[in-house]
Amino acid sequence: MNKSQIKKKPLAILVTGIGPLYFDYSKKMMNSLVKTNPDIAKKADVILMTDKDFNQLGGTPREMLYMTPWFAKHLMKDYECVVRIDSDAIVTGDISSCWEGDFDVAVAQNANPREIVAQQQMMGRTVQVWDIDALKEYVNCGFVVMKSEEFVDHWLSLCTPERQGRYQFYEQDFLNILCFYGNYKVKLLDKLPDNKFWGLSSKGYWSEIIMDKDKKLILPKNSGNEFDAWPTDNDKEIVYIHMAGGNQPGKFDKLDTQFQPKVASYLKFLISDEKS
Repeated sequence: MNKSQIKKKPLAILVTGIGPLYFDYSKKMMNSLVKTNPDIAKKADVILMTDKDFNQLGGTPREMLYMTPWFAKHLMKDYECVVRIDSDAIVTGDISSCWEGDFDVAVAQNANPREIVAQQQMMGRTVQVWDIDALKEYVNCGFVVMKSEEFVDHWLSLCTPERQGRYQFYEQDFLNILCFYGNYKVKLLDKLPDNKFWGLSSKGYWSEIIMDKDKKLILPKNSGNEFDAWPTDNDKEIVYIHMAGGNQPGKFDKLDTQFQPKVASYLKFLISDEKS
C-alpha cells in the first residue's frame, strides 16, 4: 500500500505536557477543552504528549525548541488535520470552526495594541521577524492548525542549528515567514467574519471581558481607552485565552485579579476537575 492509499483519521488535537509544570497546565487546559467542547471526543483524538512520549520518539533537547512541527510531523502520518493547543491556556468556547474549510495552516495573532506596548517595555522591541507587521500580521505558535504535510515538513526543515541564534523566536519566526512568504493557503483565525478572538488577541484587555447569558465570553468593541481601543470593528467572542510569557509557574493563579469576578469564577471552574 503506498502513501496515497493510507486511510488517515480526520483530526488530532496535540497537547504537550513536557515536564511537571506543563503537565499540570495541560491537565487544566484539557479540562477547559472538554467542558466548552463536550463532543470533542467524537470529533478528534486528543493526544497528550509527555516526556515519555518525547523520549520514545527520539526527541533531543534541540527538538524542544520546535516541538510543534516536530510532533506534528509524527501525527500527520496518521491524521488529516492536527490542531496544536498550548498547555498554558484556557479554552473558553467552541473551537470547531478552526479546522473547518480548505487551507494548509490556520493561525492566531500574536498581539493587540496593549500587547505591543508590553512587548516594547519588556524587551525593548516588538515580537516580529523581517518586515512582518508586529500588530497586524505576526502570528503566535500557541494555536496552530495544520492540514498540509508539505507545510509541516517545510517548517521543520527551517529549524536548523545554524539559524537558532539568528532568529530570537525560532519556530514561531519560521511559522510567520512561511505564512506570509510561502506559497501556502493560510487561514487567519482572528480575522474571520465569525468575530472570534484566539489567544493573545485579547491579552491586556482581560479585565474588560464580560460573560453573556449563554456563558460566552465577550470583549466589547472599543474596549480600552481612546488611544488603545480594541477591537475596533465588532464585539469579539473569546474562545481561547493564552497566558503565554514563557516557562513560569502559577500562570493560572491570578485569575481573580486579571478578570472580572464572574468571568474569573467561570475560568476557575473550566480548568478545575469539577464536572458541573
